[in-house]
Amino acid sequence: MRKVKVYVHLGMPKTGTSALQSLLYHNRNKLKKCGFYYPDFGQKQHYPFVRALSEEAGSPSVFPGGGDQLSVSGFVKKIKRDIKKFKIHTVILSSEFFFDYAGLTPDRDDRAIGQALPFFKNVAQIINNNFHDFDVQIVTWLRRQDDWLMSMYNNVVKAHNFRNTFDHFERKQVAPFYGSILSQWGDVFGDDNINVFVYQKGKPEFNVISTFLNFIDGPIVDDLEQPEKNVREGNIGLPRDLMIIKREFNRGLSLPAPKVRAQLEDHFFTLADQPRFKNFDQPLLSPQKRLSIIEFFNEENQIVVDRFMKDRSGRDLFEYSSEEFNDWKGLNGIDPVAMNSVYAGIITMLMKKINYLEGEILDIKSKRF
Repeated sequence: MRKVKVYVHLGMPKTGTSALQSLLYHNRNKLKKCGFYYPDFGQKQHYPFVRALSEEAGSPSVFPGGGDQLSVSGFVKKIKRDIKKFKIHTVILSSEFFFDYAGLTPDRDDRAIGQALPFFKNVAQIINNNFHDFDVQIVTWLRRQDDWLMSMYNNVVKAHNFRNTFDHFERKQVAPFYGSILSQWGDVFGDDNINVFVYQKGKPEFNVISTFLNFIDGPIVDDLEQPEKNVREGNIGLPRDLMIIKREFNRGLSLPAPKVRAQLEDHFFTLADQPRFKNFDQPLLSPQKRLSIIEFFNEENQIVVDRFMKDRSGRDLFEYSSEEFNDWKGLNGIDPVAMNSVYAGIITMLMKKINYLEGEILDIKSKRF
């Protein structure tokens, strides 16, 4: 009898992970009828399962709450029960936290990859122990480190109120050490079961979702229903000027003020999606800085090629040319269009709030007198 396959998606952030998870979760019932099982643990990102893994593996940080509150063995029992009930032949598990500690940990030591590796090894070993009678395949997409760091920095400024400089952020990151991290998974599951794809945003033929569904012999994208997206789920990056303005707001809002922050975030998300901001964006980092990052991680990337992508032997993990670094313009002040757009929107929000409060006051007065 053929073993049930388990695809463990090491969903590195900013590589199409959220879009893939949303599609799979939205279509989980339709997929189930075809024998593909994307578990519903109460959250589409499978945080509850990874939280249980982290507790058993000894994670140094706290994972998000919510969803099912089970042990690792409890989640595995649920999966096995549903496999029998629905005649499942393929299980898909996906989480960003397979690739890092929980969240962005500002108090983490600089270059803490050595501290993180035992955690990754423990997580891999726990999964292997619990799914030893399955055919487990590890799947991940890797993005060139300079691009990933810029995109991730943009994201934490945009949506997580990060207020520090890029250099501070970059020193705290563990995820870009691809070779060291994947080696932990390879040591447990075997190099031939680690499946690495290169994230190539901007290339017309590149599509994470289609590639993944094809890899697992799943349905084609056109047969699945696309989930609705709100302004927060588009994963739209902020143009450089908007990002820097948002970072200054992050620094200025010292109090938690969650409702105010949420309103500001929605305002910036909406601006970023407008056509007028599409054509004047520039990368945050200079060509010299980007090339230094690429060089810094060269050995890590070579480990990936040599161990897990033997068909690319003799080639670099990521391709790039000097042309993509041409025409970079440094920041010589915030663009007035960006500044005016931000403040015009904020003034509008404040006026709506003032009008609402005035209405409430007049209503109270009319009832009183």
